[in-house]
Amino acid sequence: MVDELNQRTARYTYLLSYIGSSVDSGHLRDEMRNNRQRLWELVKLTKLTIVPALRSKAVKTDTVNELEVIYRTFCAVLAYLEDQFLKALFLQREFPLFTGTCVLIQTGLSEPPLTYASGNSREMIEANSFNNSIQEKEDLRNLERDIEEIHEMRQDITQAIPIQPWEIEPEIETDKNTSTVQIIAPSKSSENFATIGDQRHRRRRCVSVLLVCFVVIVSASVIGIVTGVMKL
Repeated sequence: MVDELNQRTARYTYLLSYIGSSVDSGHLRDEMRNNRQRLWELVKLTKLTIVPALRSKAVKTDTVNELEVIYRTFCAVLAYLEDQFLKALFLQREFPLFTGTCVLIQTGLSEPPLTYASGNSREMIEANSFNNSIQEKEDLRNLERDIEEIHEMRQDITQAIPIQPWEIEPEIETDKNTSTVQIIAPSKSSENFATIGDQRHRRRRCVSVLLVCFVVIVSASVIGIVTGVMKL
């Protein structure tokens, strides 16, 4: 049932893409209406089958798992179907065939064309157009009713079954890899080595300062002696 519901939904979406185009016609609207009625029958039948089975306590665990997968698929199809019904309602209101005149997309034609071929009288054509207009308005009301019912059905199913459609457990088990970081405390030997290194560095600095001072003093003495000799 779910497979047929999925196929019917795909077909309805395919037919919906032609509303307002150059191939839009009364036959297309009839096909969509018949397909929508069959979709609604499948939705009710699937609900009457899945919901009692999931709420039953006599079902085996393996069967319950399979039913949960079917239930999630069914919920996804319902959500998508409601969205397509809303699109159909909007497009059929924007592009009516028999109620008023509306220019179709990429055609330059307007519907309905009034022709008097095949010996049909003007009164007969106007009567058919009036009946088609009534049928079109009735179809819009039925579509609005179907949208409300499918929305209520989604809420009822969610409240009746504690399984949420988005709660899907992964089939592959994964192990969480955790790595520990070891902090090595400095040992006494390293502390002693650092202390010795600091002492050596200080000694080198002191020696460097003394050498610089000695060079400066010697240079000043030499310069003073040379200056005194030159004055004599």
